[in-house]
Amino acid sequence: MPHTKDHTVPTSEKFNFDDTVAFVSGAAGGISRAPALAFAREEADVVMADIDEAGNEETADLHEETGSRALAVSCDLRESDGVQAVLGAAIEEFGRLDYACKMVASNQGNALVKHVVDFQRAASRACLSASSPGFL
Repeated sequence: MPHTKDHTVPTSEKFNFDDTVAFVSGAAGGISRAPALAFAREEADVVMADIDEAGNEETADLHEETGSRALAVSCDLRESDGVQAVLGAAIEEFGRLDYACKMVASNQGNALVKHVVDFQRAASRACLSASSPGFL
């Protein structure tokens, strides 16, 4: 029997994003909308940020049709204040972030990745400090 590969395996057979929170930048449309909706299909809650408020809200509406929660934040991720605003809103709404998908086409968008990494380090330290005083 000849060997054939099926490249159409649904992501749900590979990954489980149930009870996770993802962040997607530039989610208002185009190729950047795809990861936000893919996370939705896999039952992740998604925080989406874009400067295009109407497009961002439309993506959030499409996301919520799957039954997962969505938070659309209109902001400019090229500015540190925008990054802080969206991360603050994410933590206030969901309490954490598990994944970040940087889709904005800007070198300045790397500030988002730095803030997410810094946040994760601080959260890890807080957990370790609370559970193991003197460990750090």
